[in-house]
Amino acid sequence: LAIEYFSRTKFREALHYAKKVIYENYYDNEMHMLMGEIFRQLGQNSRAENHFNLVLKRDHYKIEARYGKIMLFWTEQRFEDLYNEIKIIQKKYPDDEVAEYYKALTLCRLDYPGEETIPMVMDLIKENKNDPYLINALGNEYLKNKKADLAEKWFINALKIKDSKESYTGLLKSYYKQNKKNKINSVFKKYLESYSDDNVMRIYYINNLYNEKRYKAAIREIDKYNLYSDENGKMTRILAKCYIKTEMFEKAIVLYRKMLSENPDNVNYLMSYSFCLEKIERRKEAENILEKSTAYFKKNNRILLALGVLYFKDKNYEKALEKFRKVLENDNREWRAYYNIAGIYDIQGLTDMSEKFLKHSERYKKMLDK
Repeated sequence: LAIEYFSRTKFREALHYAKKVIYENYYDNEMHMLMGEIFRQLGQNSRAENHFNLVLKRDHYKIEARYGKIMLFWTEQRFEDLYNEIKIIQKKYPDDEVAEYYKALTLCRLDYPGEETIPMVMDLIKENKNDPYLINALGNEYLKNKKADLAEKWFINALKIKDSKESYTGLLKSYYKQNKKNKINSVFKKYLESYSDDNVMRIYYINNLYNEKRYKAAIREIDKYNLYSDENGKMTRILAKCYIKTEMFEKAIVLYRKMLSENPDNVNYLMSYSFCLEKIERRKEAENILEKSTAYFKKNNRILLALGVLYFKDKNYEKALEKFRKVLENDNREWRAYYNIAGIYDIQGLTDMSEKFLKHSERYKKMLDK
């Protein structure tokens, strides 16, 4: 009954009857082998390994138990242990095909030289042309050996056989290394169609879209991302920037208000918030917020410059001059303050003063550019 249930993938029932057999005959190696396979299928790997080891204690070269341990170690990525098992098998069975197969894959994972691994994997692919594990392994070996063009071809072949995360990520790496930017986003898109819950990969995709200035596409992808899991707030920040770039200022304001409530000492958020307010003709509100912030952010020239510009736009030149002069009190080489003061003096008809401040502006800007 244990064997019958196992063959029907009813592992819990198989376990129940296998235990009964072992209770009656503890030395039944075949039933311990079955118990090992049942536990392996149930993901209880340590218990599976115990049963395989028990069988091997009685029969050191029991090949099925060695295979069982190989499968376990591969799943757990215990590649050093896996290679040791392979060496034991090959000592007794030098032509064992399973051992040869896993040896090639394992040496790839253990970063053996490409001169050794690539020919081994190539030989196996000749006999197993549609094996995606071998094909992906070959692609990764070419990547490690700086042959991204060859890696690309093998990952494409692997994806024709079977969708897998390894194939997609390998293909993305090969495109990045070859600077094939025009192909990268299509791979991200196909990957996320198959693995839509992979937020880590979605973040890479969003960053790539943002860096390419495809802000609307980035917004669409962020909408699919769960912002509640945005622990460090990076996606919220990118979304806010995308809203600014696409002139969706009201939506940006909502986000910056939230971010400021959580990080009130962040000047970048404050500046972006006031910028958005000004863009939707709420300039007075922007002025008030920045004015109040000067009590907290003392001697912050970014805020003072922004305030001065807002007052200038309101034609409140005296207040604008006051802010620009405070900037120069903090830093007498700030060229933008000189430039803005020169502009106000020019409007007021003070030509000599305007030219004087303009020269200061040009001199300090050149010093900065050196």
